[in-house]
Amino acid sequence: MIPLPNECLFEIFTYLRTYYRCLFSCLLVNRQWCMNVVPILWSSPLSYFEDKRLIRIYLLSLNDEEQIPLIPLKIMPLNNQKPLFQYTSYTRYICCYGLIQGIVNFLNCDEYNKPCSLYEKVQVIKCSLITMFLRTSRKLEYLSIQGLINNKIMNSLTSYFYENSSVTHLNFYKNQFNFEEINALAEVLYKDTTLNSLSFNNINLGMEGIKIVTGALCENKTLISFSYRYSQLNFDE
Repeated sequence: MIPLPNECLFEIFTYLRTYYRCLFSCLLVNRQWCMNVVPILWSSPLSYFEDKRLIRIYLLSLNDEEQIPLIPLKIMPLNNQKPLFQYTSYTRYICCYGLIQGIVNFLNCDEYNKPCSLYEKVQVIKCSLITMFLRTSRKLEYLSIQGLINNKIMNSLTSYFYENSSVTHLNFYKNQFNFEEINALAEVLYKDTTLNSLSFNNINLGMEGIKIVTGALCENKTLISFSYRYSQLNFDE
């Protein structure tokens, strides 16, 4: 029997993208099936479930620089074994809410909002993982970032859009931007040629920040949707 080409297999498996049990079973059939199913399973896992095992695999994909902030937390796997596939290279959709919930589950604590130390751990891990996604996920289409943003994330985000951006939807939620980060975001808007949708939710950019972003939006040629919801304008500045 002549085996089906990869293109046909991938198209067939695409119709099963929401049937996880079927896809997991297909992984075990043979190497060809496995190589076609993995990209589908790992295209947007965080949008459907918050499994702590995902976070463990993602942590193994961090490079040395991304692991440094995690050293004091003592959570990196001891064997530091690399995954069989570079799973994050297939990621197309990242919802930070699902990522945060997965981190909380990974840390094995149900009281997320009570211990301050847990919040800090979650934010440190989240920042390292988002930096890693921006380094490895060249097919990323949707990115939602919630909460703390550090310089590494903004630098990685800027580099991502400059080098090889595939992101069409970018969403910020409850973030705090300093002046340098707002300027970096404006540079992205000036030069990006793929972004179609930009959303700010529960964010205070300040009047000066709004002027900078507005100027960049006027120059952007690809954006067709912009949202600034539940955010403070601070007209008193």
